[in-house]
Amino acid sequence: MNKRHSNEYYADLREALTTVIDRVYVNEAPEGKTFPYVVFSTDTIYDGYKVTVDLWGRSGPANEAELEDIADSVEEALDGYIIANEYHTSMLSSNDDRQWMRDEDPTIKRIMLSFNATYQS
Repeated sequence: MNKRHSNEYYADLREALTTVIDRVYVNEAPEGKTFPYVVFSTDTIYDGYKVTVDLWGRSGPANEAELEDIADSVEEALDGYIIANEYHTSMLSSNDDRQWMRDEDPTIKRIMLSFNATYQS
């Protein structure tokens, strides 16, 4: 995917994610970010792309429950989501691999989930 195509793809993914949370970043979050937030990235796979979504928040029962709720909403928003623009049409499918990831800072919590984006004919 060339840069223009990837910019369109990222814009489409960002649009879908901002229906859930307004703090959405591509590849990494800027310094001084406000929790909670989402960072997504893409990797090429055999017939499309793998979209990885990391949800970041603070530790603590209320914050962790909020992060789980956001993860539920992200899965609901992206599973079956179709991205169609002048360059491609693809559909996202959840990999059902949600997991809590350990961070070196014990005050930070992260949930990782991923989706496959396969091209549609």
